[in-house]
Amino acid sequence: MKNEAITKLIKEFKSLSVSEREKFIDFVTANSSPSDFKFIVDTKLADGIVCPHCGAKGKGVRKSGYQKNGRPRFYCFHCNKKFSITTNGVLYYSKKDFSVWKEFISCFLHGFSVRKSAEICGINKNTAFLWRHKLCDSLVGIMDGVSLSGIVEADETYFRVSYKGNRQAFKNGSVDRKKRKRGTSILHRNRKRGLSREQVCVPCAINRSGLSVSKISGLGKASHDGISSVISGHISKGSILCADGATAYDTLAANKGLERVSVSSYGLYNIQRMNSYHSRLKGFIDRFNGVSTKHLNGYLVYNNFANHAKETYTEKVRILTNHICSVKCFTKRTKVSDRPVIPMVA
Repeated sequence: MKNEAITKLIKEFKSLSVSEREKFIDFVTANSSPSDFKFIVDTKLADGIVCPHCGAKGKGVRKSGYQKNGRPRFYCFHCNKKFSITTNGVLYYSKKDFSVWKEFISCFLHGFSVRKSAEICGINKNTAFLWRHKLCDSLVGIMDGVSLSGIVEADETYFRVSYKGNRQAFKNGSVDRKKRKRGTSILHRNRKRGLSREQVCVPCAINRSGLSVSKISGLGKASHDGISSVISGHISKGSILCADGATAYDTLAANKGLERVSVSSYGLYNIQRMNSYHSRLKGFIDRFNGVSTKHLNGYLVYNNFANHAKETYTEKVRILTNHICSVKCFTKRTKVSDRPVIPMVA
């Protein structure tokens, strides 16, 4: 019976169009993998056993029995500490099966809300919220290594400061204004018009290959130091920097040895991709009914990976799945809530 079913499936596959075949292959690739535990072990130990506490590897790190769940335990003779395959990683202290994590990764890349993701994966909404931030924090490492080359478009955008989820900050007086509620027109009249310190500046850069960088730099109008601190380390020498007439980009280009093009037309050198990037970024943030400023950097990285990276959906699933199994990035629940109200690099 199985052979007949396989023969029939092959026949049906041959009748599909090219695009339909690609969709079928993506589906099969995304839903077929080795056993969860074996996958985690193989990914983690691909480059040898490394101690997550001191970073030692080699003969100084050896196996030391097994845990109750059957997973191997290791011992480091350099720092005299024991660790498991998930210690100080994204999956550390997670009691859910890895198959649930793979399902959540799919929800994450589709941009589903916390409640919808929790419903699909069968987990609590608070767990879904924590997992989202675990994935965002782990992606920061990927984005820190992004290098933009060729024609690089740069510009800054602004978001209103949001103290969403910061009740304690209002109680202890660290926020110097009254609470605001959405939908109250009187409050909108009290807001300052134009650029002010009620907004955070987010310098952004993107190249023609779709690689992008964005991060909060400070409050109010963009500064030379703020733009440089976010973009400077990500642009390769010899690239062409396309931006508006702001002098901050002149200084950046001079310091990095870049060719500077001041954009005022729709020719080869323009910032139309950057304008599109800003538009899609605003829509992405609005999808979550406003993002607290203390979490905004994580959502910027989230947007860059999910919406602007050129890899296919299947490839992104593979990259993120491998990444959370191997990266050293442990985010505690308390760490998420205790973040600075306004994170700034300048």
